[in-house]
Amino acid sequence: MDRDARKALIWSLAGSVIFFVFFQPILGYLGTAALRVTSHFANVVTDWIYFRASDWPRHDAAFHILSYVMLAPVVMIVYFVMKWGELETTFRNIATNAVAAPMSEDALNSLKRRSRVLSVVAITINVAWLVIAAVSAASELVESKLNISFQKRVAILAPHIEGLEEKRLRAQWASMTKRQDYDAINAVMEKAAASKGVSLPKPFGS
Repeated sequence: MDRDARKALIWSLAGSVIFFVFFQPILGYLGTAALRVTSHFANVVTDWIYFRASDWPRHDAAFHILSYVMLAPVVMIVYFVMKWGELETTFRNIATNAVAAPMSEDALNSLKRRSRVLSVVAITINVAWLVIAAVSAASELVESKLNISFQKRVAILAPHIEGLEEKRLRAQWASMTKRQDYDAINAVMEKAAASKGVSLPKPFGS
């Protein structure tokens, strides 16, 4: 093996050692941290849905869902208007410069760059809006389903329990802030139903 090949082999081995000793633990830590942050965010969103479900029926829920559906086309129209205005300006500049003097390659590249930047910005805004609208509409739907499920189960169970027990269930529901509270309420209802020989429909999301 010649000298250059030996040097290349040594540097390759040294680079591998440095990567496994220093960089691999850092990458592993960053991956673990990213998973923890994602899991925490998912738990926060889930708990927020259950917290909002305890506040149903809300008078603004239908308006929110309708606005998400109706405003999505508006955002798309704004995007096409922006694109049309950009194209019109580009063609006008090309036509004006073509009459006065040939447009240089740098000027054409500059127009293309501006077009790409505007396209990326417009598409990003639209995608962000659509994601937010979809998530918000889905959360509103889940919240309504959770509340409907609870009200139906309470209505079936109410004739077989004392009025104070029903009030306690409703108080627990009104103070619900997370998924664990929802599971605890359902557990209490299942226990009461079993003691009274009542069959309850399955709670939503179980």
